[in-house]
Amino acid sequence: MRIKHSLLLIAIALSGYLVRGLDAQEQSTAEMIRRNNAMLEKYAHSIVEVEYFFNIEKQSEVPGLQVRYLCPHCKNYHYEGLESLISRRRSQGVPGFVVGADRILSVDMHLRLDWLERIEVICDGQRLPAKITRYYPQNKAVELQVSGLESTRLQPISFTGQSQGRHSYFFLVKEKGIRIAGCRPDSSESIRKNLDSGIDYREMLPNSLVLDSRGEAVTLSFQERVTLTQERFAPPQHWANIDSATREQQLMDLQSHLTQNLFPVTFFLEEEKNSEPRHYRRYREREDDNEFLTVGMLLPDGRLLCNLLLTGNQTLRIEKIVLHLPDGRSISAAFVGSLKDWGGVVIAPEEKLPGTGLVPPAAEIAALCDQAAISVFTQNFGNVLKLHLVPTVLDQFSLGFENMVLADPLNYDPEKCLLLDSAGNLLQYSFERRGIIKEYDRNIHPLSGRYVAELLAAKEPFDLQNVPKSAGPASHYAWLGIEMQGLTAQLARVYNVAGHTKDGRIGVLLNKVMPNSPAAKAGLQAGDILLYIRTADGESRTDLDSRYSDAPDGFDADFPWDHYDRLPEQYFSMMPPPWPSVITSFIDLLTTIGVGKDAIFGRISKGKLSEITIRLEEIPTYFAVAPRYNAKEFGLTIAEPTFEVRDYFRMESNAPGLVISNIIPGSIASVNGLKPYEIILSVDNQPMHKLQDFKEAIRDKASFSLQIRRLTTNRIVKMQTQTTTTAAP
Repeated sequence: MRIKHSLLLIAIALSGYLVRGLDAQEQSTAEMIRRNNAMLEKYAHSIVEVEYFFNIEKQSEVPGLQVRYLCPHCKNYHYEGLESLISRRRSQGVPGFVVGADRILSVDMHLRLDWLERIEVICDGQRLPAKITRYYPQNKAVELQVSGLESTRLQPISFTGQSQGRHSYFFLVKEKGIRIAGCRPDSSESIRKNLDSGIDYREMLPNSLVLDSRGEAVTLSFQERVTLTQERFAPPQHWANIDSATREQQLMDLQSHLTQNLFPVTFFLEEEKNSEPRHYRRYREREDDNEFLTVGMLLPDGRLLCNLLLTGNQTLRIEKIVLHLPDGRSISAAFVGSLKDWGGVVIAPEEKLPGTGLVPPAAEIAALCDQAAISVFTQNFGNVLKLHLVPTVLDQFSLGFENMVLADPLNYDPEKCLLLDSAGNLLQYSFERRGIIKEYDRNIHPLSGRYVAELLAAKEPFDLQNVPKSAGPASHYAWLGIEMQGLTAQLARVYNVAGHTKDGRIGVLLNKVMPNSPAAKAGLQAGDILLYIRTADGESRTDLDSRYSDAPDGFDADFPWDHYDRLPEQYFSMMPPPWPSVITSFIDLLTTIGVGKDAIFGRISKGKLSEITIRLEEIPTYFAVAPRYNAKEFGLTIAEPTFEVRDYFRMESNAPGLVISNIIPGSIASVNGLKPYEIILSVDNQPMHKLQDFKEAIRDKASFSLQIRRLTTNRIVKMQTQTTTTAAP
């Protein structure tokens, strides 16, 4: 078949060709062109184009996969997104080499057969249907059986058993619709050693036909390097292979193995009463979630590791943990521990699970270069385990956490996937790291399976403070004990800190430091300016600005005390507290570092810039989670004043008073004019300090008198179970 110049461009690689003892005399350029053109004329018609068409029904099911092709022309990978190919109805084309009457060999694209709508081979202007029949794992190749190929004029490549002289590579690629053929001499005389595996390598030109000095076909090359223990120029008929049915069965067996070692898990949390203003709650939706779906990985000791980062407050609210089994049953699991520095929770199921657990391989990841691997996409999809097994190869690596060597192969997404070797051993597992989280960045780190195993085997792997509590909705928020406001350009100039604060764009001004708080113990003072916060290990740093200041919100700035008596009782339950919210974005920021951890702040104090280290403490009990007493017969609920309540009302620490937290519409308390957030000073002239005082004071009484304070005004309210009269102030 003649080569059509409108479709085929001839690319001859002449530069960089160094002859080392194989030819006695240097050939002229004209002679090299003549010889190479002869090779191109001989073999161009033995190369076809293979096109893979993907199943449109898989567009939403296959999670963001890519296909790639290592181009012999530019020696770079060409990538295409599977979703893009499907949405644009495009195919992925790669070269194929005719090796039999109805067979061709092509590069292994690491595809699952059910992703494919069809495979077509283009030759002689025809499109012939094809299917994958065999895999060559060591050579990164597949065999395709092509219907109707025997009726074409294409001739199978005949491989010589006696290679002579120097080798060269013949390739054909398609770039932007143009077919380009090329012939390149073999110049890979150097040998490289992988010091981690001890394996010696020699480079090859991928996706090419290897020719000897006579122009006879020697073998095919689909990879960029081969080991010295692997016969470099062995013809394809000598390659180790498995048929496609066996390969698919291996993947199905691995998937079955994983269904016995990966389980959907649901964490149910007690509902937390939210007393924060609504506009702030919008930014804390995940904190307020009461249900978390994740996937638990079975460990060899029978426990499960769940990839889930829970704050201290969320862990405290864990009500139950449910494990969903493949047979449709659900069983309970017990909380064991939450990892100190990582978003991982270990749980213990109430019954023994069928699997044996996932374990790391004996070899280090760096020693597994060019080995086959499986990227496993996992998802708890409505309490059903969703798995996608994606074949890949460990041919790219990177440095990760603590400089550990990590594999970074095609179609491995650390945020969604586990990485296994072909035997099902755990190569890599990802966690979200605890610490300061930058906006839109979940701080996901892939870790080697060996590192995860050592982490769990440590003497004290768990954070003993991050545990559930069966009694009381107390919180494990971290706390500093300051009130602050964002800087402005004017304030920055007043305090002479415009340069350090970017003219007031960063930095917060401390208005108050609470006594005996972590801030007070560290020496912070009102008037200091905080510029940033960072963790002691230097992992994260966040600039402080008005986003983290205590700006008034909701009714905090102007609570309608003057119009309180006209407020209809049906609105009582919707009234936010008049004092500022305790759980702010700044508190959330501190909590990501953790109670008991050190935080380092950039501080300007009296005009001097320095850093100050503060040990974060657990926030004292605040009003939203303070214990309540519900006097049902009178329709009111009360709580003891917490630190932010006393600060708002300027109450001394030993001053009496109980805060009304709720009033039931139509109740005796409502009829008598009591309102939420008023203070009960005394019952029948007995001062009220504790909830127990109130319980004892009203026990077995049909009527009693309350001394009520609203801001600075006191009044007496008489309560009676049958009839009620109210005295004037």
